[in-house]
Amino acid sequence: MKITPSEIINEFKVVYSSSDSARSKPNRYRSVLELLLKYLLDIPRDEYHSNAHLVSLSRTYHRAFRLDLPRRTRRLNEYFNTWSHANSSEFDAAEFDDIEKEFKSLLADVLEIPITDTMPVQRISNDVSVKPHKDPVKMSKSEALDFINQQTGSYTLNNANSSISNINKGSGTFWLNINPDKFKEDLNIVLVDRKHIIWILIPARRIIHPDQTFYTRKDNGKVDLDIPTKDSTGFLIDSKSGFNFSPFAKVFSRS
Repeated sequence: MKITPSEIINEFKVVYSSSDSARSKPNRYRSVLELLLKYLLDIPRDEYHSNAHLVSLSRTYHRAFRLDLPRRTRRLNEYFNTWSHANSSEFDAAEFDDIEKEFKSLLADVLEIPITDTMPVQRISNDVSVKPHKDPVKMSKSEALDFINQQTGSYTLNNANSSISNINKGSGTFWLNINPDKFKEDLNIVLVDRKHIIWILIPARRIIHPDQTFYTRKDNGKVDLDIPTKDSTGFLIDSKSGFNFSPFAKVFSRS
């Protein structure tokens, strides 16, 4: 489920306006920070990542350095972590007030939504019949695979042998995590932007040691790809490994 800015603001306001003790709030704010980082990195709410890992990824957000995002989120995360567990130190209420104001300022800067003390907490509807508005630019995996199958007439792409990426909201690039075992068989990588669908076909065992060819994540062992979009410098060249996917790619127009 995608996270929305109003959802993040609402979660913040729930904690901010709570009558709970200040000492209990850092742990709750830690969850709000997680929501913010997942929103910026276009990561689903239910996908697990530690906050420390999300903070390390914050540098990939396209406005990260303009907003001083890595430093600000790291400071907040360290504070929230410190006071989310048993701590024999004396809790400093003035320090907490400064941190709370800093977090409030970060949310306002990043989400570009004024956060006032009088902003009411919004009730989240439990009506499951209300569906979120679908982004007309993005495609689901099944939609993207159907598109390529129809274009090629081969109908060989399926859920098991394919990975897709829409443009990542945080980095502005195509971002994929792929199990290295998938390179043992024909692997289809489908990239979706506003005007194009890019199909990359890596033949079985063309890349014998994907863990040595590409950057591999330490937390889950998956190949981590970061591919610039069509209108960007370095299109189809993985920015993390320098691997050029151009020889394996075909570009289709969405129109």
